[in-house]
Amino acid sequence: MQYFNKMALMAFIIIFMANCQSKSPKDILTSKKWHPSVESFIKASGKTVEETSDKDKAKLKDIVKDFAQEFKTDGTYLLGVIDNSKKGSWSLSADNKTLTTKYRTTRWVPGKDPKKLIPKEGEEKELKFTVQSISSSKILLAPQNGPTKAVMELIPFK
Repeated sequence: MQYFNKMALMAFIIIFMANCQSKSPKDILTSKKWHPSVESFIKASGKTVEETSDKDKAKLKDIVKDFAQEFKTDGTYLLGVIDNSKKGSWSLSADNKTLTTKYRTTRWVPGKDPKKLIPKEGEEKELKFTVQSISSSKILLAPQNGPTKAVMELIPFK
């Protein structure tokens, strides 16, 4: 009986230790959908949170709640508002310090009806980010290239 108790305790410890192991950055990225925080949008516009009105913050909150970034385990990702998503690819460097995304831009061209614009695939773009931190509750990405230099904070999509 004592042998059985020791084996049961050993099995419990092994299972507990396996569950306590921290997830890799890649596992965290692919475990859920993410969206930029309101603060990230404000900083990207060149303003501070303090100088942004409550009304503007509320508007931004409505915008970001539908803005999802989903990093898939196969190296593809979806980016954008649900009804106008972009597909692309992503990779994380071996040292988990650089996130690279690639996507095609969208051009809007007149259709048969000149009043209607049709989306067409444009050129390929590559964005690189320095991964400042990554956890299951927040990811901080500093752009290495691209239109903004503001650090982007991604939080879990709800």
